[in-house]
Amino acid sequence: SLGVEAPGTIVFVIDTSGSMKSATLSRLVAELRAFRETFASRLVVLQADAAVQEALVFEALDGTEVPARMLMKGRGGTDFRPAFDWVRQHAPEAVVLYATDGYGTFPKTPPANAVLWLLTAGHLAPGKVPFGAVAEVE
Repeated sequence: SLGVEAPGTIVFVIDTSGSMKSATLSRLVAELRAFRETFASRLVVLQADAAVQEALVFEALDGTEVPARMLMKGRGGTDFRPAFDWVRQHAPEAVVLYATDGYGTFPKTPPANAVLWLLTAGHLAPGKVPFGAVAEVE
């Protein structure tokens, strides 16, 4: 809202594992495009399955749009730890939004970052997410 300072960096992680349906991934990209237009923050989009497959960086207010279509990389198993390792090394102050069905290996120690899990259709029970806030998305 007006008068509320936007976070300096937002890392939006997209779970690109095989359990994520193509239609869900397409909807996430559409939401990400709208998100980019709304928040004047540095945005990092990570594609991750059992490893970080790609990191796209969009600087704040640079006018660059998130592509309407993104080639999803990975499609293997799910391990959340590599994405959080990437954040710890490259964007330690970032707010993390992680879009996933929730089925994967969580870090044993919660990160220092604020984390919002965006749980997609057919997701893990929200109470089984060990840290962060949870929002269920369609």
